[in-house]
Amino acid sequence: MNLRPRLLLIAAAMVLSLVALGGLGAALSADRNGAAGSQRALAASTQQALRLTSAYIDMETGQRGFIIGGKEIFLEPYRRGEAEVIALQAELTRAAPTFDARTRGALHSTVSAGNTWRKEAAKELESRRSAGRAVAEAELSTEVGKPQFDTLRTSLDRLSGRLFEAQRVANQQREHRAQQLTFLLFAIPIIALFFAAFAALALNRWVARPMDRMLVAVRNIAAGDLSSNVEIGGASDVAEVGASIDSMRATMADRLAE
Repeated sequence: MNLRPRLLLIAAAMVLSLVALGGLGAALSADRNGAAGSQRALAASTQQALRLTSAYIDMETGQRGFIIGGKEIFLEPYRRGEAEVIALQAELTRAAPTFDARTRGALHSTVSAGNTWRKEAAKELESRRSAGRAVAEAELSTEVGKPQFDTLRTSLDRLSGRLFEAQRVANQQREHRAQQLTFLLFAIPIIALFFAAFAALALNRWVARPMDRMLVAVRNIAAGDLSSNVEIGGASDVAEVGASIDSMRATMADRLAE
């Protein structure tokens, strides 16, 4: 093969390799940024789930305080908690498409359990207002709403646990992609150096050494030594030049011999 195609093949292989590594790096970077964004979103959702638990506890505390005390001021934690519950559940529901299936299921169970308990809590509050303290306390003592609130707490704990786990997985993915990018950043210059070293060795074998031999042969011919064959080697076009020099040497030797 001629020298030019060989050099072009080396250059093409180097360019393609670097382009492929660059594309891989871009993909890893995008994946890492996506994992980082997912981690931030999950961290926000985890905090919302914890605040949701706190808001439901405020509601339950306010509800029991009103049933026992009968004063509207005791309902302030209930009302504040309810407003926060509605807002937080809406935010978590909007974020749900980004959750995995198990986390979405935990959120659905939490919202369902919360709605069920809130309906029962509203009934008990209405009973306190209309029937008085004795009836409401009697209903409260039967703990009709307590199992529902316990179910809600279990659902809330499960939701928080799933969000913590999803956040941990996203963090691991981000760190793994960061490690891969670091490795790639080291690999790219190493691969470039490899191709540069290979090109240097190839040029030395295909061009530099044959040219040195060719120079020695020409000098020998100029000095009158026509007895040694000229064997150049190297790339085909360089070897062809060497063959032409050897042919010239042989012709000159034949003419001198006549």
